[in-house]
Amino acid sequence: LYGSPPYGFHCQFSGVNFLVCCSFIYMFIDNVRLAFFSASSDWIVMIITTVVWSILVIELLFEVLVRPEGYSALIASEKAYAPSTARYINGFHLFFEVVALAFFVPDFRCFASKDCGAAYNFSVVKASLNSVLGPTAVDAFYGHFYFITLRLRVFSLVRHWKKMWITHTFDEPAETKSGGYVKGYFVPYKRHVFESLRASTIVAKKHDNQTSTRSMDEVIDYDREAEEEKANKESRRQAKMADRRLSKAATIGTALMVVNSHRAMILIVAIVGILPLIYCALDNGGTNGASRNSVKVLQENNILIQNENEMSCLYLETTVSAWMASLVNSNVNTDAYQSSDRIDTALLWAQLLPARCGMREDGVITICPDGLETEYCDVWSAMPADEISASYFAETLNLRSGVIATHSFSQTIDIDGIETVFNATAMFNEGHTVAYANFASFLLQFLMLFLIVLGLTVLRGDAGHLVIDPLRRMLKIVLRYATNPLAQTETKRKKKSRSMYDDDITIDSDSDVEYSEKNELGNYETEQLI
Repeated sequence: LYGSPPYGFHCQFSGVNFLVCCSFIYMFIDNVRLAFFSASSDWIVMIITTVVWSILVIELLFEVLVRPEGYSALIASEKAYAPSTARYINGFHLFFEVVALAFFVPDFRCFASKDCGAAYNFSVVKASLNSVLGPTAVDAFYGHFYFITLRLRVFSLVRHWKKMWITHTFDEPAETKSGGYVKGYFVPYKRHVFESLRASTIVAKKHDNQTSTRSMDEVIDYDREAEEEKANKESRRQAKMADRRLSKAATIGTALMVVNSHRAMILIVAIVGILPLIYCALDNGGTNGASRNSVKVLQENNILIQNENEMSCLYLETTVSAWMASLVNSNVNTDAYQSSDRIDTALLWAQLLPARCGMREDGVITICPDGLETEYCDVWSAMPADEISASYFAETLNLRSGVIATHSFSQTIDIDGIETVFNATAMFNEGHTVAYANFASFLLQFLMLFLIVLGLTVLRGDAGHLVIDPLRRMLKIVLRYATNPLAQTETKRKKKSRSMYDDDITIDSDSDVEYSEKNELGNYETEQLI
């Protein structure tokens, strides 16, 4: 940590870092809660989410209040993309961040009901079930649409990342900071500090090597030349900093960054959010109706048995046993997506009406026959139909009440002049469906953030290399000739300055790169124009 220059280590945690952490938590916490945590942790996670949400609301309010007077006129002027203006939140980010925060408000209902795992309207649980299970195209559309609002939470993080780039790129660094920054791809580092320390280290090493072989006069001459070299490098550094502060180039760079960030976010959010809506045009919205269809099959067989003779009862008994066996044995290993060793069966409870052929009076059929045993047998047989509810199974089995889906089919048939209601109802544990849907959403959220930051970093690098840097060099040449029309070209001046050094003084490779600016973009065209 305290090695020789230019190596150093610097770490700090500011209020801005805290807001970034809050934005990061808010972006992923709903998906993480349903994908990786059990129902018992919902209350604690909801409190944390509410605190984070409140902080982000206050931060957004202050971002609006701190905007300068006449901001509306400022963004319509030529200073709209100046670095000093781009630091303030614009209408683009304000709109989408307000929408992302507003769609969390319906989740506050869990504080009143004390059930944060219920499938309220405009909740993540409800959207997860609708997007996967449907059963209609409208339900699927609602589910996918709600997940689009979750994608909008990325706008806050990108806004902070964009402000960080503007601060590190166009602000003059504080002279009091002596440490270097590790060169990063996503985070800009302070190159001038790195190069200054590196240059001083090289000069010191040269001095140590030469003092052992040269006379006192030669050492004095070398020290003077070393000081001159250091002064020249310092002047070049100051020139680069002056270039960096050129207002026109800075404004163009900020404009490219802001516009590219807006387009990148809209494009990627549209890809991961809007494209899934295409599936809503398919039958049933492209949803998985396996559990619902199984209950429908049971109801069709139930309607076929309209009398209680021996053959009909045997058929009904065989149908119910086969249907039960196909669902009760379809276990769901929840250990794959949450911290639980419990093995949950998909089917929780089922009822068939009218009750006949030796069935229970309430028509409940989830009673384990011989040879078919699960951990839910006692629960099924003990609870009558009028006492069964989603909240009962949620409390008994430590499930979220919202993940328990109920499917029911009913039809009234006239049998010998008597209106008879045939009904099949079943309750399923769809916790694995909600968990896998939110795990997929979590991956999409993370990849979306990664692609946006990566794409903007690449676009910014290309804009700097192909547009901003040549423009700065061109402006510098124009300013030099405007001050002194008879001034030498930059290449000739640097070559003349380099020829003043002794031949035995080795120039490092980084300096050689600086003397090859005649091939850089913009120099030749500008000098020829002048």
